[in-house]
Amino acid sequence: MCGRESIEYLQQLMANMMQDITKNTVEIAQALEKLLTQYMRHKHDMRDLLTLPVKQKVQTIIQNQLKQCKYADGAGFASHIEDKDYWILEWWFKQADADTHRYFEIDQSTQQRLDFRTFEWFQQTTLTHKTYIHGPYVDYVCSTNTAYTTTTAHPILYNGKFMGVAVLDVLISTLEHYLLPTLNKIKHAIVITNQDGRIVLSNVPKLRTGSIIKLPAKLVFASEIHPFKILVI
Repeated sequence: MCGRESIEYLQQLMANMMQDITKNTVEIAQALEKLLTQYMRHKHDMRDLLTLPVKQKVQTIIQNQLKQCKYADGAGFASHIEDKDYWILEWWFKQADADTHRYFEIDQSTQQRLDFRTFEWFQQTTLTHKTYIHGPYVDYVCSTNTAYTTTTAHPILYNGKFMGVAVLDVLISTLEHYLLPTLNKIKHAIVITNQDGRIVLSNVPKLRTGSIIKLPAKLVFASEIHPFKILVI
């Protein structure tokens, strides 16, 4: 393949990947919603979600979906209960063929200093109640190596009320693994960016992940499935 045919294949490959990632994120949210609904019917306090039996169920849901999505490097659940000012953050990531728990201090004052409400993936999902894809950005919190990451988040609702988000993280290195072989076969200079023009991947060495594209470029593909664009320089 060469030329436009190769670019079309790249776009389809990206669309299939992001569709799978989004599907798994939604499935985490739906499973947690179901658990939350069953739990709240007994009129428990949301703060008791961290009691061991319920916490283990939440962790199992996250781990199962992390295993099912081959692209995912991490998965989690983040919740802030406004009227209680209570924080919940559960995170798991893949490491050396095993799922590893990302340990956060459960002390509430520590969680307040972290304040994941300021993270774009949490803010936008709270505002829109829709799936939101954020990145690339350097993950200093849930990644173990402060790596460039994309995050897909989906809202968790109880009786129409926003209760938190389900999240899947995909490292840019994982996207490279699946996309670069195709990207490098294209003879044109190609850049994949997010909606803000920040570079995700490129077959041009000097155009690095995280940089803002400033060169003149022609839009080749945009998709309704994901926010990333394919540009020809």
